[in-house]
Amino acid sequence: MRSPEFRDPQRIRPLSEAERKLIEELRAVTRTEVIRCALCDADGPDSLEAAIATGWTQLQVDDGTHGNFLGLCPDCATSNEAF
Repeated sequence: MRSPEFRDPQRIRPLSEAERKLIEELRAVTRTEVIRCALCDADGPDSLEAAIATGWTQLQVDDGTHGNFLGLCPDCATSNEAF
């Protein structure tokens, strides 16, 4: 289930050049974008651009058990900043 912050246009920011390059590199590995949180198993947005723009961090290619990409959703990234 997606959390409401994905629908809030106030939280979306433009992507940096480094973020765009990361997206291109990740897409080279896979074409389907299924994004899941590594900690809480939350569904991510429909694209890597939206995930980065809404605060997902540590995105990486998954081994296929959860989705195509794993990362930390905004809630988990915020609650785990001390680690």
